[in-house]
Amino acid sequence: MTRKKRRVKRKISNYIIFVGIFSYIIYNLVISIMNTGIQTYTVKKGQLIESMPQRGVLLRDEQVFYSNAQGVPKYLFKEGERMGSNKNVCEIQISLADRKLKEEADTIQRRIDIIETGMVYSPNVLAPEKLDRMIDVKRHEIKNSFMDENILLIPRLKKEMMYLMDQKSILYGSFSNSGDKSSITSKISAIRNKMESSTKFIKNTFPGELCLSADGYEDMLKSDQLGKLDSQILSGIQNRNRISKGKDVNVGDPVFKIINNHYWYMVFTLESKEAKLFKKGKGLYVNVDDDMIYGVIKGLYKDKYGKYIMEFKTNAGSAAVHYERAHDVEIVLKNLNGIKIPQKAVVEKKGKKGVYVVSETGVATFKELNCVLGENGEYVILDYKKITRDKVKTVNLYDEIILNPKKVKEGRKIR
Repeated sequence: MTRKKRRVKRKISNYIIFVGIFSYIIYNLVISIMNTGIQTYTVKKGQLIESMPQRGVLLRDEQVFYSNAQGVPKYLFKEGERMGSNKNVCEIQISLADRKLKEEADTIQRRIDIIETGMVYSPNVLAPEKLDRMIDVKRHEIKNSFMDENILLIPRLKKEMMYLMDQKSILYGSFSNSGDKSSITSKISAIRNKMESSTKFIKNTFPGELCLSADGYEDMLKSDQLGKLDSQILSGIQNRNRISKGKDVNVGDPVFKIINNHYWYMVFTLESKEAKLFKKGKGLYVNVDDDMIYGVIKGLYKDKYGKYIMEFKTNAGSAAVHYERAHDVEIVLKNLNGIKIPQKAVVEKKGKKGVYVVSETGVATFKELNCVLGENGEYVILDYKKITRDKVKTVNLYDEIILNPKKVKEGRKIR
């Protein structure tokens, strides 16, 4: 073969390689242009909840306790805290003078505790002028925290300032000249005896959870009223509170309520069509203020006005549920978990519903939807456990599906 022929053959080979590479680039460019706008989605597990909005009214065993004096109530337990019976739940501070006496007794006791623990500074270390400067610094820090709305720092700063003031009183003030410990203790006892003669305590005779809300429905909406309530009574129930928090009370004013929250009820008024969705004795989820509460349908009956009354019994839920009597809730009708498929990805082919899945080679492949648990306007839920257990051929986790199937046909190259 002559040199000229070899040169021609090499040119032809290079030309063929060039055409091949160019064709491949053009082909991928055309595919890319054709697939512009095609959206895909990676299949995941999910939940499908169908619910029905309803108004629920709380029904429970509870007891309201009333003030036995005029004054300011101070609660000795936190709202929502559980307690046994016969506890001092609240004290009524009858006068401002009594409150000042209590502060004086608390201050004296606090300073005795400092002395007994050996936490008193040496006068050689802290002169009164230095203590004054340190106290002023704490005052400024408290003031600045208020202005900067840094509320969380204030309790600690107050405690530190009181500690410095106690040190000053012990070292240089009235406390340093107040006599021995026995005389100081006697003074505390005298103050407390005077306070006890005028401070009134209110005990609970009913164990349960403390609630600072009373609406006047406590006797009408107890568990012994189950099966007796009707739609007219329930429609008239309103949220209200007769307990004035942080204000003076008079004799006979409600000051707190104790709730038996081991079991409580929520009662609903249903139309005939809605009542057919439920059955006595069945479990039910109710979403109350984003708190998903599980319970059982205790009763379901028709009242004299043609409405249906459904009684929901539970021992779940947070304490906050009990602060109001009536709630706008969501009663869960369906709660399905499994493989979650968007409805916009679903297409029908030869009478079968399915989706286009992008294969490992980048080709759109039709897969039928099997083991359907349920669906709504947005999603289809497939039974993941059954698919895995029985090795059903259908869409599975992490498949990449096409969300706009009208733009593609089976076998089309996607990427």
